[in-house]
Amino acid sequence: MEGKNPSLMLGRGIRMSNDHAIVFDGRSIEQESVGRFRLARKRAAIALLWQPSKPDLSLREQSRIAGGSQGGFDLAVPFGSGRQFGFGSTRDGHVPGMIAGASLFSGKDWDDNWLAAFGLPGPRKTWWIFAMRGGLVYEDQLHFELEAARAAFESSLKAPDWERIIAPREWEVPSSDHVELQDAVSFDSRVRLRRINRLPRLAAAAGASLLTVVLVNLAWSGYVEMRSIDPVQDEDSTRRRPVEYELPWKNVPKIATFSRACVSEIERLAVLAPGWKLVSVECFRGRAGIGTTSTWERSGGSPVFLRAAVEAETGLEVRLGKDGKRAQLSVERAIETTSEHEDKQPWDGDFLRATLHERFQHLGLILKMAERSERLRGNGSVDRTAHVGRHDLSITTSAGIEEIARLLSDVPALVPKELIYKPGDDLWLLAAKAYHPVEQSFGGFPE
Repeated sequence: MEGKNPSLMLGRGIRMSNDHAIVFDGRSIEQESVGRFRLARKRAAIALLWQPSKPDLSLREQSRIAGGSQGGFDLAVPFGSGRQFGFGSTRDGHVPGMIAGASLFSGKDWDDNWLAAFGLPGPRKTWWIFAMRGGLVYEDQLHFELEAARAAFESSLKAPDWERIIAPREWEVPSSDHVELQDAVSFDSRVRLRRINRLPRLAAAAGASLLTVVLVNLAWSGYVEMRSIDPVQDEDSTRRRPVEYELPWKNVPKIATFSRACVSEIERLAVLAPGWKLVSVECFRGRAGIGTTSTWERSGGSPVFLRAAVEAETGLEVRLGKDGKRAQLSVERAIETTSEHEDKQPWDGDFLRATLHERFQHLGLILKMAERSERLRGNGSVDRTAHVGRHDLSITTSAGIEEIARLLSDVPALVPKELIYKPGDDLWLLAAKAYHPVEQSFGGFPE
């Protein structure tokens, strides 16, 4: 890819021009890199790969076929009432939310078949060869050499039945019109690039879902048959005020609510920018809901690229590190905090371990469990404490993270901790804490 080009300014009104820009009154375009420029407050992408729509194939499959052995298309835009798709790549500087350059000509009262060559100013002048036939994109090319641009234009010119031809005056193309780009484009386009596959969120297979239901039912059946765990009363408990403990599993989000909200935020903040590596997106439980943080490392790109990509997708401003090599974006969001199975007695520790290990092993998944002990404080009195057991749970997977959260949705006294996505490894990490009673608890297991 070529390096960053200086500004290309376009707009309506009085025109000024030089070798680097064309400036119009009030509304402008800043060319940010090869193949992308800002139209007023909107970004536009040119040089997309245009393919006819294949209704019998998914968009993901169409992008794979369009990319061939090289692949790499992760963005698409429909055109011509869905009869055509334009494919782009974040590796080429395109980002979600950018306007398709082809749509900049919408609303122009031109003929169905037209061919145009527009010069884009800069220290190294470039040429945009664009054509429409029958209301669909026929050519969308960007050239950095005059000879290559003219050759591509003359090749397209051989196609029959052009109703209008637009070319630079100095090219002296017979029967052609000379139209400046700023007089050809519209500022009202809303046809935007979108991700083909946002983040890997593959649903579990139908058999796995059915097995989940079976296992959950078995777990509850086994639990109902267990003896209930009655608190052990202290001898003089009737003579003193009942102990009230601050229980960590009260008033926390349900694991399904937590994972669903986190996935939504992770998708929103997983912004790809040329020259920057997205290291991770971490979502964690906070006091008022969830907090999410994206982290990038610089890999040759300019901070301008990252700021532009993040602003285009999220409307937020990224925070750059002091050395300029790392950047972060953090947001908070409130979510529902109804307790998970608030009226259910927490499972016994042995039952918890056996049930969850069996459940995940049946699906070929490895759930890590580490046993801990936690001290609870009651009524603000230093001598009124209790110990509660807990298991720190974590699982790593490349797909179906919300289905995995559902495997834990029936566990009482469960506290979601964090959900992390690492794009480089294409892995999710879900962590939570499951509480259970311990025999040596003061006053039994606190309620």
